[in-house]
Amino acid sequence: MCDTARRYSLSEVHAFICKNASKINGWLPIAVRDSLLELEKVVSDNSASTQLNIYGHRNGGSNWRGSNRVHRGHHDGGSKRGAPQWKNDNWDNFRTFKATKVISTKTPTTKFRTLFNKLTEEKLADTIDHVSELLSEVSDDEELHSMANVILDFAKASPGNADLYAAFLRRLQLASGEAQKTQALATVAIDKLRTNCVANTTKVAQQEDDSYDAMCVANATNDGNTAYLKLAVLCEKHGVLTEGSTALLLKRLAKKLTKLGTKAEDKSVVEILTSRLVTVLEATTTAPIPEVRAAIDTVLEHCGRRADYPGLKNKVQFTLMDYLDTLGA
Repeated sequence: MCDTARRYSLSEVHAFICKNASKINGWLPIAVRDSLLELEKVVSDNSASTQLNIYGHRNGGSNWRGSNRVHRGHHDGGSKRGAPQWKNDNWDNFRTFKATKVISTKTPTTKFRTLFNKLTEEKLADTIDHVSELLSEVSDDEELHSMANVILDFAKASPGNADLYAAFLRRLQLASGEAQKTQALATVAIDKLRTNCVANTTKVAQQEDDSYDAMCVANATNDGNTAYLKLAVLCEKHGVLTEGSTALLLKRLAKKLTKLGTKAEDKSVVEILTSRLVTVLEATTTAPIPEVRAAIDTVLEHCGRRADYPGLKNKVQFTLMDYLDTLGA
């Protein structure tokens, strides 16, 4: 049907649409009209040899399936053997486009993120040197805070590396060179960590609804609060924080556990806080302070009275007993 249909140039299509718009609005879809006008903007009708009909072919050429040389810039199917395959002057009929300007994203924070992502125990010293050099590019507190957030983001995403990150912060405190800025970066990161731990050590995020997404958000929040507390106690272990700095946080967490479990709905909260306490205590590799150990014994005692503490399930009891077994107690 396409070979016998009337063929129109773009100029004819334009005149047809614009001059007869009021007559054809009843049957020509708006989307079709807009597409034809948009096509006219892209492809020029300056040369008779480059006119396209409404089927997308050049005037006088074969249909799309009949020839693979009717694309823009090529001769049509009637060119002689040996003739050039491209007519460069045809490209003048198309719009010229301005080169895209690529804005560099190499800010001090992005460079720091790349460095921190490659951090290992073997590279600690070299990484600190590179960070000290990088800090010479930092000119405002906002950038310093962004870099501190990178450290906390990694601590949240990779809690297994918390000991390495604590060692990194200690190296920052002791670094030479851009000493003032390296120490400032450590101070900002520790202040952010301390603020989070004070506010969220004993908090448990609950699902807003029964959806999978809500569960993921709640789990991520709870895991993050556990990771931050773990980093805090390891910072104390490495001397970043003064001795005894995190004892109050651990005592607060243990004490809250002794007050939970009297209601069945306490189950999820107790399990999350128990896991948080044990995860942090195991990271210290030392015996818990007396107040925390006494709280653990109290919770275990409550686990033996299920009638009074229906919110204390087997998971809580086994988690605490397994931890005490690692201590040999």
